[in-house]
Amino acid sequence: MIIHCEYCGTEYNSLKGVCPHCGSAPAGNKELEEKKELDARIAEEERKGNAEMMKRQIEEWDREHPERFRATPKQTAIIKLVALCIMVVLIVVGIVVGVSLAK
Repeated sequence: MIIHCEYCGTEYNSLKGVCPHCGSAPAGNKELEEKKELDARIAEEERKGNAEMMKRQIEEWDREHPERFRATPKQTAIIKLVALCIMVVLIVVGIVVGVSLAK
């Protein structure tokens, strides 16, 4: 970000608040505040635009996929149990293979 020194008018790319030309002269706080406000407004507009785009994409997906399936809590529990069993089997197989290779 380019900052103009209040005292000597030098432009420099620093947010440290000290002008490299005139030593300890403070940087132009007014310009820095204006740039921060502008950046904040731009970020807010981008967030709003992204939220609207996401909302439109979700609505479009819902229109294209009306048959969307949602698992019930019981089905979710069964899926988790199956995943846990698969992990246990893989761990046991890994241990057996490791022990057999170590011999």
